[in-house]
Amino acid sequence: MKVILTSGGTYENIDEVRAITNSSTGRIGVSIADALLKYDEIETIYYICGKLSVSPPESSRISEIRITDVDSYQSEIEKLLMQGGISAAILSMAVSDYKVSAVTNLDCAAQSYLQLTNAEPVNLEEAKAALRQALYTTPEIYQGTKISSSEETLILSLSQTPKVITRIRELAPELVLVGFKLLDSVEPAALQSAAKTLMDNNSADFVFANDKAEVTYQNHAGYLMSSDGNWERLEGREAIARAIAQSVVNKAKERE
Repeated sequence: MKVILTSGGTYENIDEVRAITNSSTGRIGVSIADALLKYDEIETIYYICGKLSVSPPESSRISEIRITDVDSYQSEIEKLLMQGGISAAILSMAVSDYKVSAVTNLDCAAQSYLQLTNAEPVNLEEAKAALRQALYTTPEIYQGTKISSSEETLILSLSQTPKVITRIRELAPELVLVGFKLLDSVEPAALQSAAKTLMDNNSADFVFANDKAEVTYQNHAGYLMSSDGNWERLEGREAIARAIAQSVVNKAKERE
């Protein structure tokens, strides 16, 4: 049984020095890998992790693949799926929802805006449309090197990244798929609703959902949702990892 396990966070470059990333360390991924290794059925774990993530356990059954941004993440997953033989994908990586599409400054944006509007009075919607276009057509100040720290104001234009979980389901309809959902300071009912939406939109078999308020260095808690509607609270990284590993192995056996 071959499993894709993703862990840590992505890293979207602003320039050659700066980047947008997140606080995910990859510790939950390490715990899941440890739990999977206890099953003799697991032949290979393709451990895809961010460049700043903690390293996976040492094992001949783990193939570590380091990625940077969402594009490289999707590319590595697609290559593995195209090879075939993958039984499951556990997506604990915190993937950026946005990537940097352009970097400019206030002067350049203002000049583009004035050119597009011809300095004529405009209403709010026209101004918003013109400024949006200005931001997308403004000359970039990022030229492949570190942006000067003398710039008083930087403007980042962000665009949505692709939903990799959706792509995985398209390429591998029979694969056991585990999605992860993180929200911040919400009621359990809202967390459950978000997990159900993620599951329905991607035909996931399981979704682990948690609240950032319950994720600390010492502890980790959340809920594991199954496609049969079961909603189980789990506390502690090891308990979470054991439940996910057992659920995945059992479901994969059913589909063999």
